[in-house]
Amino acid sequence: MGRAAVAACPLGHGQTYVFLTLNRPARAPRQFGSLTEFRELWSDFTGPASRALLALENLDGVLHNDLEDGLAPRFWAPGVALLGDAAHSVTPNMGQGAGLAVEDGCCLANLLPASPLEASTGTRSVLNDALAEYERLRRPRAEWILKQSYTLGKIAQLESAPLRFLRDWAVRLTPASVNDRALRRIISDMPGVPIDPQLMAPT
Repeated sequence: MGRAAVAACPLGHGQTYVFLTLNRPARAPRQFGSLTEFRELWSDFTGPASRALLALENLDGVLHNDLEDGLAPRFWAPGVALLGDAAHSVTPNMGQGAGLAVEDGCCLANLLPASPLEASTGTRSVLNDALAEYERLRRPRAEWILKQSYTLGKIAQLESAPLRFLRDWAVRLTPASVNDRALRRIISDMPGVPIDPQLMAPT
C-alpha cells in the first residue's frame, strides 16, 4: 500500500502514540464511520501497526484532521516570541514536532535575561536582541526538519507502484552509516541548546 502509513511510538507506562495517514484531497471527509471501517483502511499493515489497530476499542479518542506544516514569517516581535507549532508546525513523519518545541524553550531559557531588572536595562533592547538571536539560531533547524519530514512523507506514501519499487530498492541499498549520520544530525544539531559532548560521542 503506498497511499497510507502507520507509526506506533511507545511512550512508556503502558501508553503508545499512534498516527495513521491516508492520501486524500484537502478537507476531504473522513473515510470511516465505524471501528470496523477504520481498521479496514489500514488492514494491509502487520506487526506493531496491526496490534495497535486491534487494541483500539472505539473511536472516541481518534482525532481526524488534515496534516499540514507551516513556518511563521517571524518567530518574534518586540517582547513576544513564538515557539513550537506556533512558529514551525511540522508533519509527524520524523516525530520531531514536540522535540523542536522543547529545543526552542531551552534556547530561549539560555538567551533571555536572567531577571526582569536585567531585561529592562537599556530599555527593551536587551530582550529584543535575545529574541532576534533566538530566531537566528532556531529558524534554520526548523526549516530543515520541516523539509525533511515533508519529503519523507511524500516518499513513504508514493502511489505509483514503479516508484514504490524504486524507493524500496534504494532503501535496501542504503548503507547503515548514511542513516546513522542523518539520525545523529537530528539528535545533536540543536542550535542554541547546550549539549554535553560526551552524550553525543559514538558508543
